[in-house]
Amino acid sequence: NSSNGGSGKGSLIYNPVNNTRATAQAVTALPRWYAGMIGLPDGRKLVMGGMVPYAEGMVNDPADAVARGLPSMTPEIYENNAWRSLLGANSRLAFGPDYLRTSFPHAFVAPNGQIFGISADRMWYLDVNANGGNGAVYDNGQFKAPYGNKPDPDNLGAMSVAVMYDIGKILQVGGNGGWNSDGLPASNKATSIDINSSSPVLTELPRMSIPRRMANGIVLANGEVVITGGTRRGNDAGGNEVYAAEIWNPNTNSWRLGASASTIRVYHSITSLLLNGAIISTGGGAPGPVTNNAGEVYYPPYLVEQVGSASRLAARPIIRGISGLKYSHGTTMQMDMGSTESISGLSLISLSVATHSHNNGQRRIPLQFTQEENRLTATTPNANLTPPGYYQVVALNAQGIP
Repeated sequence: NSSNGGSGKGSLIYNPVNNTRATAQAVTALPRWYAGMIGLPDGRKLVMGGMVPYAEGMVNDPADAVARGLPSMTPEIYENNAWRSLLGANSRLAFGPDYLRTSFPHAFVAPNGQIFGISADRMWYLDVNANGGNGAVYDNGQFKAPYGNKPDPDNLGAMSVAVMYDIGKILQVGGNGGWNSDGLPASNKATSIDINSSSPVLTELPRMSIPRRMANGIVLANGEVVITGGTRRGNDAGGNEVYAAEIWNPNTNSWRLGASASTIRVYHSITSLLLNGAIISTGGGAPGPVTNNAGEVYYPPYLVEQVGSASRLAARPIIRGISGLKYSHGTTMQMDMGSTESISGLSLISLSVATHSHNNGQRRIPLQFTQEENRLTATTPNANLTPPGYYQVVALNAQGIP
């Protein structure tokens, strides 16, 4: 949001019906360079963090940064076609200059309806309805020790990847660092954060085989998470770039390597889950060490089958009909499959909203369902689990093919 003269305060309204965008009259009270935005259960939008453009150097003198107003420490909410400041939620802990907590906070709507976030080394909850609608932030303790130039760095900071792979469960991997030019080494650590209870429960997972920062993550319909791209240090090429995909399986709690990309994907790269189940990976660089304007498509292993020594796209179950294209929460959803083969899983996956190693829109919500011949019946989840927006609905057959 660098409209409005490059101040980082402007807004654009995108209309997916006719693929148009227009500059909105709404302007944020604070600059939102490197902010994060998510949709709330009631449909309103919340913007958090950010800073005065090009102010990442404030991490070296946080007290001066606060005095000069460089970090945007008060969230704002979009309602009635205007932005309103949540003055009760002003928080240096969640959105301050320390370790650039204000830079792309990793935030998700939790099952209790509040916003759970990880900002560099700290965890927190934001209740937008507290204090008469002025909001409040609650400290939930330290996530990891602050990032730095360490021999075995932790998986935190804006350079890490966070994905909601199941109801109230988040995978955070890689990273170590707050911005692209800090030159820090990457982490290969992985942590699962369970936010289904009043306090987050952290579980350390097996590590990735390759350290990487500025990577990207996509959750698949079976709950696996695909990590792609990144670099082993800073924003460097010259042997530090990572080409191989790596896939985490939550059922076996293990990682395995996937196919390798042909192009370096570092700072400013994104990934998005396509409607055919493949993943598009694009961008990377600008500033250096490359400027990538093209993308490539990765087909996760469950889309491919081996026939002798050759590979081919696997035969897919097909949803032939669905009872609606728009649903209220807590209502019946039915779909007819192309055959009576057994379906092993059904899930909703929200569409990607990706930038700078984080996908604010992404979440996977598995559905309970019944099957009668070729017909599946499920109930749409509540608004806390599926905030209003666009979702894919994906069925898995007995072989786990989507």
